[in-house]
Amino acid sequence: MNKKLFLILFAFLLITSLSVNTSSFATTSEDPVSYEDDKYQIVKSYAANVTSVPVSDIASLAQTRIMNSETGEVMEATIKSSSTQKLYDLVNMTTGQQAEHFRTDFEIFADFQSSDNSSDKTGGITFYETIYYTSVQDSAFYDYVSINKVNYRFEKNSSGSSYSISNRKMDIHQNGMGIDGYPKSNQTKSGLSLIGSGTGTILPREYGWTPVNHPALASRVGTKTTATISNGSSSWDFSFSMNPR
Repeated sequence: MNKKLFLILFAFLLITSLSVNTSSFATTSEDPVSYEDDKYQIVKSYAANVTSVPVSDIASLAQTRIMNSETGEVMEATIKSSSTQKLYDLVNMTTGQQAEHFRTDFEIFADFQSSDNSSDKTGGITFYETIYYTSVQDSAFYDYVSINKVNYRFEKNSSGSSYSISNRKMDIHQNGMGIDGYPKSNQTKSGLSLIGSGTGTILPREYGWTPVNHPALASRVGTKTTATISNGSSSWDFSFSMNPR
């Protein structure tokens, strides 16, 4: 085989193999870079450094609610898994400031009962969400956080499920004391429609938001996802709020 042709084929196979994503969390076939690659350069990567979120921390990071639209009965969804992972040490290519890049994952199982309290026989739904964020420190060593990317996925737990999932929306907040010394209260995107099949990616890093001090009493950083789940004549209002740290 011609040496030049061999090298071209080898490069193509290498790129193809590196593009495969095997994560079980909310990913898409077109999964862009998770950090601001026009601003930061990777100094160090951390492979397979996944840590389960402590049970004591879950309540502060995630809240779920399912309410029957007819009866008003409120049920709690089940958090099947949760984890956090440090991905990279970064450096700002302009200022030299160091940063850290993380991902936080949650998998939420939602089971349902119809208005006559009969048990669900089709397995309910599962919602997956991943938040990628970057953390930097000021001169006083306070942490400031930027949400870079959000992946989400709604999934029926049975191929024969008769559930329908509609009115999928997400709010994204990044508010609190900014790293520039000014409070931020309008860094919010409300009612973003999660269109298509229920799987997708949102890139808050494109909003031009300022990093905010988080966690802190006056900060609000994270997402809230809502949807209507229907099965026959019964429907439920699904709500899941998530903070990255």
